[in-house]
Amino acid sequence: MHGEWSVTISNPDQAAVPGSSVVYDGTIINNSGADLFLYTTDLSFLMEAPPESYEFELAPELLAELDPPYRRLWDALSDVHGELEAARVLAKILAVVSNCGENRVASWFVMC
Repeated sequence: MHGEWSVTISNPDQAAVPGSSVVYDGTIINNSGADLFLYTTDLSFLMEAPPESYEFELAPELLAELDPPYRRLWDALSDVHGELEAARVLAKILAVVSNCGENRVASWFVMC
């Protein structure tokens, strides 16, 4: 039933890397009429913000350090998918390059 519980967070604008924990101060209001028993003060909430609710910018220093082929790849990915998705894809590609080596990965592609 909606409206029985509400959570108010006093400092919601904290940043954290994925998979990490952040401590928020706040209040839980129980309007359900039932007793609220908290056996631990460690409550977990899974929160996701829709992509359109935040901005993304790749650090100019990182872009400046990209070799020309990776810079062209970045430009193409960001033109097609936007910077947020382009960063995700480029990160995955760079992880493969890091694990397998640039020459091996390059051998998988035929450039036109």
